Amino acid sequence: MKLIAPFKQGVSYRLGDGQHIKFWRDNWAGDLALETQFPLIFRLAVDKEVRVCDVRMSDADSVSWNVMLRRNKYDWEEQQMSDLAALLDQFVAEEGDDLWVWKWSK
Repeated sequence: MKLIAPFKQGVSYRLGDGQHIKFWRDNWAGDLALETQFPLIFRLAVDKEVRVCDVRMSDADSVSWNVMLRRNKYDWEEQQMSDLAALLDQFVAEEGDDLWVWKWSK
């Protein structure tokens, strides 16, 4: 079991349909998991185990993100929410499976 943490640090995901990626806990949007990048917003999340496919809403022309929070944000949480939204806006709807990527390859 001690090998799981180093393994997870070496793996990131390439987003496909989002069926197999945990939105908050898996490393798919940057160098760190979203729970680490946006801890204030993560604490407010209704479902900390939600998959990307359950948060991402897409149609033929656009992608939107429905991050469910337990309560309204306070002023000091707004910046992290804006930063999260800006990061998510970089991702477009993809088809196909999510892929693991080994980050430490030569």
